[in-house]
Amino acid sequence: MKNNYPKSDLALQAEIKICHAYFDDDKYLESAECYKGFKELHPSYAEIEFVYYRLALSYYLDSPKSVDRDQTNLVNALSDFTEFEKFFPQSKYIAEVQEKIHDSRTRIAKKEFLIANFYFNRGEYKAAIYRYNLLLSEYSGMDLNEEAMYKLGFSYYKLNKPQKAQEVFTQFLEKYPTSKFLEDVQEILAGL
Repeated sequence: MKNNYPKSDLALQAEIKICHAYFDDDKYLESAECYKGFKELHPSYAEIEFVYYRLALSYYLDSPKSVDRDQTNLVNALSDFTEFEKFFPQSKYIAEVQEKIHDSRTRIAKKEFLIANFYFNRGEYKAAIYRYNLLLSEYSGMDLNEEAMYKLGFSYYKLNKPQKAQEVFTQFLEKYPTSKFLEDVQEILAGL
C-alpha cells in the first residue's frame, strides 16, 4: 500500500505506524532509525513533535544502563532530546525530556570519568588530561568535577608542566576551598 500510493495520507499513516510498531515491540534501534527517516522526509507532519520525542526516547531506551558499556546511543539520545527541548519548549513532554537530558549527561559524564581514571591509574597522563578536560568542558556542573579537576592538575604536575598544574590548582582552590584534596593541592602548589 505504502509503495503503491506514496502520496496518499494512508501511506503516511502506514509509515508512522511501522515506527510505532518497532517501538511497541521494544525494537528501539529500529524505531529510532524509522523515526529519524520519517522526521527527515515529513518535517511538516501534524504530529512531528511526537516523532521527535519518540526518536530521542528510542535511542535512550536502547542505551545500556551500565556506564562501562558503549554509550553511542545515549549520546544520540542526548542530542535528540536537546533538539526536542529547543524546538518544543512548551511541550507536554518537556519535563520528562529535561529529566532524561540530565540523566543522559550524568551517565555520559560517568563514562568519560571512568575512561579518564583508567588512563590516570595507568600513569598515561596525556590521555587522562584529554578526558578530564573533555569532562570539565562538556559536562560541567556534575558531581565528578571536583575529583576530575584535581586529577587534571595532578596529571599536569606528573608530566612536569608546572605552569598548567598551577593554573588548574589555583582554579581548583577557588572552586573547592573545602575539598578533601585540599592538603594535596596545597602541598603540590608549595613545591612548584
